[in-house]
Amino acid sequence: MSKKIKDIVVQVPHQQIVDHLSTLSKTTQALSRDIGTRTTRSNASLAYANLANRTATELNRLAGFYPESIEGVAWCARSLFEINLIVRHINHSKENMNRWLGQLAGDEKQILQGFLALSDQSDRPEKRVLQDRLVAIDKITAKHGLSASGPFNIKTIAAQENLSDEYVGLYKLFSKYVHPSSWLLNSPKDSVQSKEYMTILLIYSQIHAGDSHTRINEWLIDHVHPQG
Repeated sequence: MSKKIKDIVVQVPHQQIVDHLSTLSKTTQALSRDIGTRTTRSNASLAYANLANRTATELNRLAGFYPESIEGVAWCARSLFEINLIVRHINHSKENMNRWLGQLAGDEKQILQGFLALSDQSDRPEKRVLQDRLVAIDKITAKHGLSASGPFNIKTIAAQENLSDEYVGLYKLFSKYVHPSSWLLNSPKDSVQSKEYMTILLIYSQIHAGDSHTRINEWLIDHVHPQG
């Protein structure tokens, strides 16, 4: 006979889960700091430190949302999954790393272009400032051998990492909570606040955060400077 998640997962007091998530957050935050103090500053060290820092932030937010807001938990779970896929992807090559860093410039350009599109007065001083910044971004990226790039295709990365089934299953769940779906707005509260769905989100959040932590820590071990 098939079992449900509620039949095989050991339930523990909510505060114990919150404390555990907070501990994971602090451990990952410490990893981010270690990268800053124990490795030579580089594009890679900045990228990994920031990914570890964001993982810690999402774990801390997760602890704050649990158990009252499953929507907040879903947002954190999705972020932790995507962070983990990015960590895996940039581990494969310098090209992937450079594209990730180039997305910083690409993202800022999209933001600036969005503001420019909202303004219909071409002679406003603020518009000239934004246009000058767009030019500066291209110069800065060229200086560092990077190019402004668009975001990764998370679905494609999941397939490359043999996580397509996980991607499909989780995103069907994520999408119902992070968008104003009919199910979210019209279902009974008990259905939306399902303990089983909450458990799934918590389990995968910790799996993905833990995997990110392990991979980033392995990078740190390989790149720690002699006096570190």
